[in-house]
Amino acid sequence: MPSPPLLSRSILFSALALLIVFSGCRTYGGHDSEERTYAQMQQANERFASDLSRAEGDLEDLQDAARTNDVLQPLAERFETILEQHREHLDTHRDVEASLSPSTDYRTLSRQYRRIITEQRMVRQAYRLTTERVYAVVTDGDVPTQVMREAEAYTEPLIYRQQRNAEPLSMRDALAGRR
Repeated sequence: MPSPPLLSRSILFSALALLIVFSGCRTYGGHDSEERTYAQMQQANERFASDLSRAEGDLEDLQDAARTNDVLQPLAERFETILEQHREHLDTHRDVEASLSPSTDYRTLSRQYRRIITEQRMVRQAYRLTTERVYAVVTDGDVPTQVMREAEAYTEPLIYRQQRNAEPLSMRDALAGRR
């Protein structure tokens, strides 16, 4: 049986640990993380704005190609819809950025930043899928897929490999049938 001072010390530490757990103590924020998160939000919006100007050029290229290839017309319309969503999201993201500041609490900044980058990733994914479909139509085939051995899937998921290694297919390359 432990001695009384040791027993009271272990009870004190246990009670302190329980108090921290049940109080919902947050250990994030501080150390300039608010300013860094706000700066990352600004950079994400700047990249998204430059993506918009590139997508507008891609839409023009796709519409030109759709005039000569009727099969591309629905894809051009889909791309235009994505472009409109892109504009709407960019306006919303800029409004969110304007409503916040580097002195806003970390939790709010982090939540809004995660929302922004998630929406931007979804728009980029929609562009990528549409561009791959354009490539499939132009080359009269399916979008090429990489066959993985089963062991590779367990060591590195395909999505990580795609995010790290894949050069995105540009609309010009898709229309030219190049990868």
